[in-house]
Amino acid sequence: SGDDNNLGTSTEQAFKTIQRALEMIAPEDDDPVAINLTAERFSPSTSGENFPIRMMSNVNIIGRGKEATILDAEQTGIVISVYNCKNSIISNLTLTGGGKELDRTTSYDSYLFGGGVRLYESNITLSNLNIRNNYAWFGGAIYMNASNPVMKNIDIYDNTAGFLQDIPSDVNQSAGCIIRLYLSNPIMSGVTVRDNIYDGAIYDEGLGNMDCAGLCLYKSNPIMMDMIIKNNSTINHEHDYSDGIYYGASALYLVDSNPSLTNVLIAGNKSSSGNVVFLSYSTPTLTNVTISNNTANYGTSMPVLPVFHFTSEYLDNTLSNPTVKNTIIWDHNGDYGGDIVFVDDELENMDGAPIISYSNIGGGWGGEGNIDVDPQFIANEFTLQ
Repeated sequence: SGDDNNLGTSTEQAFKTIQRALEMIAPEDDDPVAINLTAERFSPSTSGENFPIRMMSNVNIIGRGKEATILDAEQTGIVISVYNCKNSIISNLTLTGGGKELDRTTSYDSYLFGGGVRLYESNITLSNLNIRNNYAWFGGAIYMNASNPVMKNIDIYDNTAGFLQDIPSDVNQSAGCIIRLYLSNPIMSGVTVRDNIYDGAIYDEGLGNMDCAGLCLYKSNPIMMDMIIKNNSTINHEHDYSDGIYYGASALYLVDSNPSLTNVLIAGNKSSSGNVVFLSYSTPTLTNVTISNNTANYGTSMPVLPVFHFTSEYLDNTLSNPTVKNTIIWDHNGDYGGDIVFVDDELENMDGAPIISYSNIGGGWGGEGNIDVDPQFIANEFTLQ
């Protein structure tokens, strides 16, 4: 409801579109403006909304509730684009329908990055959101570059990322995933990443390839608290791996990144090619984390891989030192045996190794206070009886 010829000063004088509201305001650092949205669907077909919504500094976009106020781009573009913004809040909304199907000859088009939200050099707050049913090649739900948002109480689900057909050579070796962090350090609390799909492998003969149905981090150090990463899946087309090795992850893919995870559940994730957590030059800290019942393999011709996979083949010197404390890593035994495996014996004598204490590790692990005992989770809840 509303009319873009209105004044926008009350419910009775509401604008029809968010775009019109943004055109009519002049926020300042000491005078921020709140745009309060009604309980309805804002979309091209219902309200004439144009996407992406281009966020401004010192502006708060607030809905009536994440089930009540819905921003639906209807696959016409990204839902919200945030460039060089500060002191802004996006809250109490559902962001859906983001993304735009591209010609497969497309190179680095802006629509490749971020289906639901794209942030560039921005430090804003995202809270009480549903981010669902969005699509992009990189960051199906969220893509951030040089940004440090505060993210809290967000449910990210049913999003898709990936290359569905052949891709141009200049986007090869890029990491597609549901949430992509590049040079970014968000604070994330109460965020759930679930039931998302990465569809389509990135492949080039003789090269390593990357994908992840959860979070991909490159030179990023997020703080992750009270999070759930579950039931995410990678689905890859068939490829000949004889000339190359495929590296992927169902939950976390870290390159030169040092995130802190506290009270995080990683469960039920599936990767058709790769690991649960892939580390390269990364030193994450895991405290009170449960990693259980995830599946990772190379398909019918390759062995099932463990949670942490350390190998020197094809990726020389990609040594990582995760610190793990008060954590359960359980039920990932595959053809290599155990939940944490060094594929190359020589790596066990090198510097890249996890530091684990007071944890329950399937298959056992030396170190202070570690055990190898069935945690006897409550069925499908991954909490202790």
